[in-house]
Amino acid sequence: MQSDHVNEMVVVAQCLNKHVVASEEDLCFFQKDENLHLIVKPERRCYIEPAQLMLYIESKKKVRVQCKQCNCNVGCEVPYGPKGNRFLAFSNTKILFDGIKLEPTQKWIEIASKYPTIQIRSENNYLQDSIENDAKPCSVEDCEPHPLIWPKNNTEFQFQGLEFSKVPRKYQIEVYLEALQRDLVAVLPTGAGKTFIASMLMARLQLLNPNRLGLFVVKTVPLVFQQADAINGDCGLSVCPLCGENKTAAKLRGLTNGEFQILVVTAGVLKELLRSDKLNFGNFYCFVIDEVHHVGNNNDDYTQLVQMWSTSNVPNQRPRLLGLTASPFKVSSYPVGIRNMNILRDKLENTVIFKPVIAQSHQNTHWHLVSISDEQVQFFNEMVKLLQKVCNIINTEIKSNLQITNHIVKNYSSQLKREVKSLELKESHGSHSLSLVNTLLAIIELSYHISTEQAVTSLSMLTENIIETCNSSITDAMVDVVKKFSVRF
Repeated sequence: MQSDHVNEMVVVAQCLNKHVVASEEDLCFFQKDENLHLIVKPERRCYIEPAQLMLYIESKKKVRVQCKQCNCNVGCEVPYGPKGNRFLAFSNTKILFDGIKLEPTQKWIEIASKYPTIQIRSENNYLQDSIENDAKPCSVEDCEPHPLIWPKNNTEFQFQGLEFSKVPRKYQIEVYLEALQRDLVAVLPTGAGKTFIASMLMARLQLLNPNRLGLFVVKTVPLVFQQADAINGDCGLSVCPLCGENKTAAKLRGLTNGEFQILVVTAGVLKELLRSDKLNFGNFYCFVIDEVHHVGNNNDDYTQLVQMWSTSNVPNQRPRLLGLTASPFKVSSYPVGIRNMNILRDKLENTVIFKPVIAQSHQNTHWHLVSISDEQVQFFNEMVKLLQKVCNIINTEIKSNLQITNHIVKNYSSQLKREVKSLELKESHGSHSLSLVNTLLAIIELSYHISTEQAVTSLSMLTENIIETCNSSITDAMVDVVKKFSVRF
């Protein structure tokens, strides 16, 4: 695999600079509807990535795949597998297949018949030869001797480009960067956004280790659902909330077939799953402990989980530990504080305890509540009607069930944007109507935050740009809104 010379007896995929990126044993064709893709076998993916033959970089809609040796694009990661499982697909114009560069008009379906040694798979035998083989995240044992992948360059440390629902504060970025480099206990006051830091960490490590899961452990059942909602809202990753009340075989299958990217679970249920070998720490790239100050009592589930984590693998193959707390230990005096801190560090294998400086504002803030004008309300209502027309076209075009109401647009615009993006990723041919939804939502926000006049100007410019390509009933409705409000300015 490391050699750049093509063995005439073995089919290989090379980048356009003739570096080998995958060999015959790594490849299969995957049939999805009427399309055939050349992909990396899901069971071979954990060998290719840690061997650093491929590198992921983030683009606007997809995760691109590059040759590790020369950064040449060779394809992308797409969510077209069973249950949205993501796989690595090679572009027919960006690789040399068996030493040959395909023409842009050539399809993989024309090539597959000439290579009978490369298996053609479908959703029924996506993993090896049986539908019963779930898409299990590669455990450390399965992928040995390849370790977990940690950030190694500036690009892999950056949070820019990751999609979050809010902008991180300076101290949150500091904790995020520290947590990427070492096992860490983050000490932050209540309300300082500790869960958001965990979301940032998991979003970055998910890109580097897509065959593994993020793990977030909590004390109580209500916290399972509260934190699961928070993480999904923060970064849009698919989250499995798991506790004794909802622990079903279907949920467990979802954890091993690629349906979920993050597990939020009570400590007791996780301990049971680890002891019964239904899961192991090799399934995870990080181990987040909420309210980590509970580690200490030898009979506590947290303490036992930390002991299992510390003995699970050699340090660079263990999932990254991030403890979150507002009060790491009780302090009656300085010597007692130092002693209790050392006890906690010892139980966490000398994990670094980090308390960032949170800047305090010395400015006097005066609040002025401004009511939404009648004009803004009327513009909002007209825009929702316009969005509903676009939604009806989308549901007809791609047979989706996208719903848009005044309540949804007003209170759940972030979730709506993520749902639209998810539909965009699933539609390989793309949809002008889908991209139009997010643009119209941005114009509504412009009306609230800047002015209705500016929003109407933007809507007018948008109409002029898409009038030739968009559905005429939509552009006509857009023109009507522009005319209705233009006369007021």
